[in-house]
Amino acid sequence: MVTFRAAENAFNSKKLAEAAQRYGVVVDKYPEFGQVNAARKGMGTSLYELGKFEEAAAALQQVPPNERVGEMAGVSYLLAECLIKTMPADADDALATARLVDQIEQASSAAECICGGSGESSRGARSAAEDRSDESSGPPACWLTPMRKRKT
Repeated sequence: MVTFRAAENAFNSKKLAEAAQRYGVVVDKYPEFGQVNAARKGMGTSLYELGKFEEAAAALQQVPPNERVGEMAGVSYLLAECLIKTMPADADDALATARLVDQIEQASSAAECICGGSGESSRGARSAAEDRSDESSGPPACWLTPMRKRKT
């Protein structure tokens, strides 16, 4: 599909706003397209890179959890990170507290998808994250690439 390839080209050219818009066209107009979830990931990734975390989370949540494997594994990581970045610092009332708890549960579920439900202890996951945090902040670059074939 030409629109999907145009979105990938825009993403690779760091034209993130254009990429998000083009991926959005694919998602909205062609929901039966075979790579619609790759388009959702691309749209979410572009919006994430633009700092639009709430919009990115909305796009990434459209990818079914059972599809978040292999090339799509990064969806869960980005979704969890978007949910964490958009959490309020505090909750002033019961309703705000309930929203915060719901958002924490969603981020936790997304993080569980990252570990594959392997039963890895939270300390083990924390250690792995701490080890990686020395190298860089944010998700691994391979998870940010929406293309099926990555450039090396």
